[in-house]
Amino acid sequence: MKRVCMMIVLAAALTACSKSTSGNGTAPAGGDAAAAAAPAGPPAAPEVRGGSLRDALAKGEATGRNVLVEYWSDTCPYCSQMERGALSDERVKQALPGVVYVRLTKDKDGESFVKRFGAQPTPSYVVMKPDGSALGSIVSGVVAADAFAAYVTWAKTGEGTPPQTAGKGG
Repeated sequence: MKRVCMMIVLAAALTACSKSTSGNGTAPAGGDAAAAAAPAGPPAAPEVRGGSLRDALAKGEATGRNVLVEYWSDTCPYCSQMERGALSDERVKQALPGVVYVRLTKDKDGESFVKRFGAQPTPSYVVMKPDGSALGSIVSGVVAADAFAAYVTWAKTGEGTPPQTAGKGG
C-alpha cells in the first residue's frame, strides 16, 4: 500500500513538473507562474479511435455530442495525406473536442460502417447524431484543411446546411 501511494505521488509530481516546462524542458520565459498554470487549450475530444461505432455512439449519447466517423485503411495513401494534412491542422484540432471522433479501420472494425453506408472509398467521413442517424452526406477523399475544419465545426451541432466539402482521391 505504501509503495502504491508513493508511486501516485511521484506520478503527480512528474505530471506537475512536465506541465510547468515548455517542450524543450525549460521553464517558461520570465518564470511567469500564471503562464505555466494556464490551460493548454480546449479539452481533448472524446475520441474512440480504433473503437467501434457502437462505442462512439454510446459516448455521443453520454456526452450529448455528435459523432464524427472516419472510415480509413492502414494502406490508403489518401488516408495518410489526411493524417498529415487536415487532421494535423490546428483549426481541425481546435474543432474536434466538440464531437466524438471515431476511426473505423476498413480491415478491422469498419464492417459496421459498410453495413450502414455501403462500400465507400477510404478515407470517408460522416457525422452522426448519437441516435445513429446520419447528418449530411458522406465526405470522401483528401479534404483541404480549411474545408475540413469548417466541416468539423458544423458537425458539433449538425444544424443548417453542411459546408461544401469536396475531397480528392479516395
